[in-house]
Amino acid sequence: MRFPVLKFLPYLSLSVAMSYCGCAFADLNIEIEKATPAPKHKTGEVDLDKTSASYSVIAAEKIQGRYADLSSVIENEVGVQVRSFGGFGSFSTAVLRGASSEQVIVYLDGVALNDASSGAFDLSSIPIDNIERIEVYRGVTPIELGSASIGGAINIITKKATDRRFSNLKMTLGSLSTEKISASYNEAAEKNNILISGDYFQSDNDYEILFDNGTLFNTADDFIINVNNDQVKQSSILLKWNTLLNKETDLDMRIKAFNKDKGIPSKNNSPDVTTTYDTNSYDFLTQLTSKNINNAPFDVNIKLALTNSDYLYDDQLAQLGFIQQKLKYESDKQSLQSYVLHRGESDQLKIVLASARENFSFRNELIDREKSKNSRDILEINMEYSSYFFYQSLITSIGYRYQEITDHLDYAVNSFGIESEQDDKKYNVSDPQLGLRYKINGTVSVAANVGRYTRIPTFVELFGNQGLFRGNEELQQETSINSDLGVTYTFFKPRHWIDETSIYFGLFHNESDNLIVRSYNALGIGISENLDSAVINGLEFQLKFYPTKSFQLNFNMTLLDSTITSSSSAFDNKSLPGQYAQSYSLFLSYIYENWKFSLQQNYKRDMFFERTNSLDGQNVYTADVSAFRRWKNHSLELQANNITDVNYFQFNSRPLPGAVYLLTYQYYFN
Repeated sequence: MRFPVLKFLPYLSLSVAMSYCGCAFADLNIEIEKATPAPKHKTGEVDLDKTSASYSVIAAEKIQGRYADLSSVIENEVGVQVRSFGGFGSFSTAVLRGASSEQVIVYLDGVALNDASSGAFDLSSIPIDNIERIEVYRGVTPIELGSASIGGAINIITKKATDRRFSNLKMTLGSLSTEKISASYNEAAEKNNILISGDYFQSDNDYEILFDNGTLFNTADDFIINVNNDQVKQSSILLKWNTLLNKETDLDMRIKAFNKDKGIPSKNNSPDVTTTYDTNSYDFLTQLTSKNINNAPFDVNIKLALTNSDYLYDDQLAQLGFIQQKLKYESDKQSLQSYVLHRGESDQLKIVLASARENFSFRNELIDREKSKNSRDILEINMEYSSYFFYQSLITSIGYRYQEITDHLDYAVNSFGIESEQDDKKYNVSDPQLGLRYKINGTVSVAANVGRYTRIPTFVELFGNQGLFRGNEELQQETSINSDLGVTYTFFKPRHWIDETSIYFGLFHNESDNLIVRSYNALGIGISENLDSAVINGLEFQLKFYPTKSFQLNFNMTLLDSTITSSSSAFDNKSLPGQYAQSYSLFLSYIYENWKFSLQQNYKRDMFFERTNSLDGQNVYTADVSAFRRWKNHSLELQANNITDVNYFQFNSRPLPGAVYLLTYQYYFN
């Protein structure tokens, strides 16, 4: 039997040997990134000390002073797989525990970003320099986040305006004509704090790939070529304002704007293609938080969120599709959410009430005509009652979610341009969940969960778009029963040569019905349809090992086993496509004479590209190395990503870049 993890051993042996060579780390500005403690949470945010969900927290300090994007940061967490569709700035999505990207809700400061139009959220539209921390919840969505999803949730917490003045400037230059500049400024004045953060990024993405010339099984005509029309330019700005109304009440406001202009390469990689897909988005969030209302054990958080996004797909020369197209999609959403927490001596009750309306429309810019306009109304109530036993060492939680969803539908246009009127649709969703967390002693804790989760079809799945996706009005909502069990063991100074160690081991089981998948005909036109059912079983293992204060080792392993049950013999008893059955990640970091050297390795194997399991995906091994130096007011990092220089395909994507080199400099003014 072969063990893929052995691929990591030569690097592991070298780093372990270095850690005992007697070298000291002299610069107090450089520290090993130990396990992130549960951050102090505000009312309305998840209390990580009490939740039973399996989670990971990624602090912004881990990526400060270096170049990174959101997808590459979360990809190294246990249970997470990322799908990127090209070079820098390309559309990328997250997959948790084998669930599809449409089944994973992404939140920004507790507000859902997935929309009713397409479902999956593009991770590349959240610049990493605007982030304070990232919370990844696998399988179970905490009640504070409102709507639950089958795969789990990713909650991105933006930087907060603080009560101290600071500013910084960061610049990156790298391969593929990559340039990035970002800056932030924080000002504090009495009870008001203001933060302004902005960035600009561009890349030609003209990396080399092995082009198969359209003949997948004939390697004789393959040749090396540079990717054409994959360039990207994007910019963003974030404004945060916080004011303290009184000792127990504060008011926050966030305004964010984002723009991206992205080229779309053709399948034959023609240098003449000029097709683009441009994105503009704006969002506003204000929230009021108050604790101990009228000196009673009640805490309240109220959020008002407004978002607007428009996307312009420009293929006027019919270089990618079959007809000339210039389509503009627009989505706007208004939501109001109130969160109430009642704290008892041995229990607590959480209630979340929310309402939202989302409007989605698209028009044909070539003839200046609106093609369709639909809207979705959501009313929901979420409750969770938690009881504490044995001085809060045992916490049990009973949760319930109810949603009433109404789709107000205009008409749809199929792939042949035929318009058809639509009847309104209404869904009623009830999802219970149970959770348990037991801290056996100071080092061992156990968490277990079981719950039911539902996903409503998106407008693209129901009605299609771009002439490349046909609608299926008969789609049913997806449902899933998720359960998991996890054990965490953390100990400090168990031996004189070990500083700290943390071990997590988890098992999960998902049973899903009416899974929505997309299949394609010979012309490349896709249509969504329901599968009968699917079962996903998995194992997660995480080791965080700190033998000394200058050396760190993190190892993650996720094993998946999925089985489809279908009335079609071609798909029955097959594995879900697009999911790696084995994922391994190893991170090593070592401090030597004011420098921190890091090595990140990822190995993934056993994946199929389609449901018949007749086309195997590529097993992938990548390695990234970096050297980081921090002085008092500035820092410098050299990065070499994918040093194995392999162009590999992810699920339904173009080949990703080979070796990429980046140099990042950051200056801290305060």
